[in-house]
Amino acid sequence: MSWSNVQPAVRYLMSQAVSLSLRFPAVSESSVLKALLHVFFSLVAPYYDEYGTSLGVVGNPHWEIVKDVLGEGPHKVLDLATGTGDGAFQLASLFAEAEVVGVDLAGPMLDEARRKADQNKLADRVSFVNADAAMLPYADGSFDLVITQNAPCHVEEMVRVTRPGGVVASGWALANYSMVAQSARRRWEIAGLKNIQTRPAGLGLVVSGVVP
Repeated sequence: MSWSNVQPAVRYLMSQAVSLSLRFPAVSESSVLKALLHVFFSLVAPYYDEYGTSLGVVGNPHWEIVKDVLGEGPHKVLDLATGTGDGAFQLASLFAEAEVVGVDLAGPMLDEARRKADQNKLADRVSFVNADAAMLPYADGSFDLVITQNAPCHVEEMVRVTRPGGVVASGWALANYSMVAQSARRRWEIAGLKNIQTRPAGLGLVVSGVVP
């Protein structure tokens, strides 16, 4: 079976998994799921950029879409489930004055991200932390902008670490991303976020909201 035949199925299954975790938050909190994700992404880390992104299983939404809801450039930005850091690097490029932190469960993925940060001379502004997105090691209101892409969303924790007036956003460039975005928008509403928007963002959609 050729890769072109497998690719749509992989994208579809990923979007279904993310949508399920949004509709049923307990799924993304499962210790079994976290363990499986940790093992899987630790194993694929050396090949993730080449065989995941470049072959089109995972793409990245375009994060400039959040500029007009921020009001002013963020000073501290957090990228959850950062993987090999593509979202964090995109944010560092968009917000040249910001300190960007990427968080992920899988240490080997972060090793790749740090290598890329050194290679692109961004290590002074972009750092990576091995942590659980559901239990972040940060105080309330620590960040101006918190994002995640192509991943389950721990909305309450994202809101907790974002300052009042800051922005929480998630983006997807998966198959059926409109279905995923509908589930996310509902979670944003339940969390009490304001000015909720769902907008095209290059390869996908971004759902954003302002913390009251």
